[in-house]
Amino acid sequence: MKKIEMPTLEELQEMAAVDIRTVDRSTLVELDDVEIHEELPQAERIADYIKQIKNPYCYKSHKNHLIVDEYAADIVRLIFNLKIDGYSSQRIAARLNEMGVLPPLEYKRSRGMNYNSGFRSGSDPKWAVTSINRILQNELYIGTMVQGKNRKINYKVKKSSPIARENWIRVENTHEAIIPEESFQYAQSLLKIDTRIAPKRKSVYLFSGFVRCGDCGENMVKRSTTKKGKKYCYYHCSTYKNKEGCSSHLISEKMIYDVVLDSVKKQIALLTEAEKIIKKNGMDTYKKVESRSLEQQLMALYEEVERYKDLKARLYQDMVDGIVSREEYHEYNQRFTEKMQKAEKAKQETEEKKEKLSAEEKRMHPWIEDFKKYENIQSLDRKAVVTLIEQIIVYSKEQIEIRFRYSDEMQEMIEAVQIIRERQERKGEFVCGA
Repeated sequence: MKKIEMPTLEELQEMAAVDIRTVDRSTLVELDDVEIHEELPQAERIADYIKQIKNPYCYKSHKNHLIVDEYAADIVRLIFNLKIDGYSSQRIAARLNEMGVLPPLEYKRSRGMNYNSGFRSGSDPKWAVTSINRILQNELYIGTMVQGKNRKINYKVKKSSPIARENWIRVENTHEAIIPEESFQYAQSLLKIDTRIAPKRKSVYLFSGFVRCGDCGENMVKRSTTKKGKKYCYYHCSTYKNKEGCSSHLISEKMIYDVVLDSVKKQIALLTEAEKIIKKNGMDTYKKVESRSLEQQLMALYEEVERYKDLKARLYQDMVDGIVSREEYHEYNQRFTEKMQKAEKAKQETEEKKEKLSAEEKRMHPWIEDFKKYENIQSLDRKAVVTLIEQIIVYSKEQIEIRFRYSDEMQEMIEAVQIIRERQERKGEFVCGA
């Protein structure tokens, strides 16, 4: 493996002396074209990266690390803050245009970069939804470099094909982050739901994108009416029109609000009590209980695999001894092989779970802290809904299902508490709560 040398003093001085206003287009590199060598030590990896990259939007090369372009960084922070506050991507673009903020390409050109593309923005360049979403999804702003999104079809043509997201190469902490991880994840959650808003509104409704019909699974939409000078807001199924399609599932916004707030309070109380029980019993994290369970499963699966190996060996000997026919041997051998393969697969999956769990045990579980932040919650806002809620499913006024985020983790925690309670009951002890 070839060792990557750190930039020389002359190279660093040359980087430091670059005037962004006079950068030539030929010196610029697209981020997706930068090759990240994961096999290199971190210092060499960063050095190699810096040698390749020049001046991406919001960052520029300088003295072996990336320095934030504060003006552009402030715009990026504003975009994330507006998104978290309930603005749609369309509204964010409109807000930036109203403020006279230049879009990324025009900003580069305004700084003197000789930057040309195949598209003309016209005499009055504007921010667009695609630009906003591209920024909101860019892990560059949390200090992570992502490479390998596309692969060239062959060396003869410039076209490339997209690579599946799970196969992208990510290198964390390559440079200074300008967006907190928490804010970035909030934004990703918001991008997954429908946050379209009425033309005259600046931000989305409190439950926009979260309320779904329990029968057809489609979004429920908010409507309002005024009676005797008082405004009433309600939700109904988006497919219900003039008594056609699904039923209306009509429900007041206040009822949804009250149910959600009450459910959030109860869920937080449940998790808080469960955490106390787990810590009281000498466990830093409920994952230790799960780890023990997985260990037991692994032992059972190891025994099962060995049992089928033994059965196959004895079956072969029975055929040699004439106890079973060749046809019977092949039939039973096939059955044992299938069962053994199934057990092997389960064993492999369990081992992977255990390895993942071991890594998770080394750190705290931030999702619990997300809920505990709202331990004394008295009212709902958009951020609380986005942080805690996955979906609100309305079957009727009497039946509303609240699906919380981290539901799998919650279930694991509750099961851990149940294991503790069962053990203590066997010992003649009792645990209240949870």
